[in-house]
Amino acid sequence: RPQNITIKNSTFTAAVVIDYLRDSNIVFDGNNHKNIDNNSSCTATPGRFHFPYDQSVPSGVTIKNSLLEGGNTDGIQSGAGITVLNNTFRNIKEKSSSDCAHSDPIQLFGSGHVIKGNYIVSSADGIVAYDGIANSIIEHNVVDLKTGRYGIELYSDNGSTIRYNTLVYGTGCEYVPCGQIILSR
Repeated sequence: RPQNITIKNSTFTAAVVIDYLRDSNIVFDGNNHKNIDNNSSCTATPGRFHFPYDQSVPSGVTIKNSLLEGGNTDGIQSGAGITVLNNTFRNIKEKSSSDCAHSDPIQLFGSGHVIKGNYIVSSADGIVAYDGIANSIIEHNVVDLKTGRYGIELYSDNGSTIRYNTLVYGTGCEYVPCGQIILSR
């Protein structure tokens, strides 16, 4: 299995798929992931970083200091515990109301995630976990949506810590004013 790898200052034009890593010490640092779209039937990889599995042991992957901008694929979609530090997520959203993509800057499920110091702006939503999340840390993030859905949206959470985040208030969001956290299910 791959271990102790750093991928730095690179430009990606398609998805990075990471499957069944554990304690890998793989770092993505200072990279660009711009304008990556799903296909018109939404059958392509759904995220710029896609971890399509759920496991109790963290993947050991860190994504930091990178720019994820434009396009309708998720920025990061992960079921394995990952660390996401000091990234900018900008203009990640559906192309239209009939777009089959559901565009999330950070979509999590599973456990053991560390999401810190990220800036999410002008995107469809912020940090979401629709399929359950546990024992994760979400702190020191700024979510400034302007339009879109909720800033932080966690369903069926068990044991996570959400602290020191800034969710910018505004009245242009879809369901409720921007800048809110929803905990449900």
